Amino acid sequence: MNHERAAILNRGFERFRGGPASGPNKPRVARVTINSKGTIYLNSTAYNALGRPGFVTLYYSQKEDAIAVEPAAPPSDESFPVTKKQMGWVVHASSFCRHYRIKISGTQYFFAPEFSPGIVLLNLGETTDVGGYKYKSKQGSDHPTPARAITSEYLLSPTDPPDGFAGLSRQPG
Repeated sequence: MNHERAAILNRGFERFRGGPASGPNKPRVARVTINSKGTIYLNSTAYNALGRPGFVTLYYSQKEDAIAVEPAAPPSDESFPVTKKQMGWVVHASSFCRHYRIKISGTQYFFAPEFSPGIVLLNLGETTDVGGYKYKSKQGSDHPTPARAITSEYLLSPTDPPDGFAGLSRQPG
């Protein structure tokens, strides 16, 4: 990278880690997102890597601020159904997110889901915002939120400035 480009990018720019939502390489790349309604979306590649389950069991680690998704065979009262939606699969996990106070702003893309045989680990600190949440700038126009994960400990305050991490505030217990 030449000196001028480096100087420009060193003025506080962040590299977008989400990539395009679709394109020629997307079907081959495992894509997992979670949205503000607690819906976990897996594209076909991620769903196949998890073993094409009909039901999953969800786990949360507060220490790691991560969600683990494990196929549930046979399903139980604690299992969540996995349903087909558009080009992928979804798990409606709103009760799970409410229980663990996981607050998500917009739609967050997990840029490094960790797949192991029979389980996927989704680190809430390794996400980038790919849509959904809007805030008003000082000029009054809508802009997408800066890339960050909003987890159980932090909420985005709509009155805070949009730069850096100024919009994060501690959620009362």
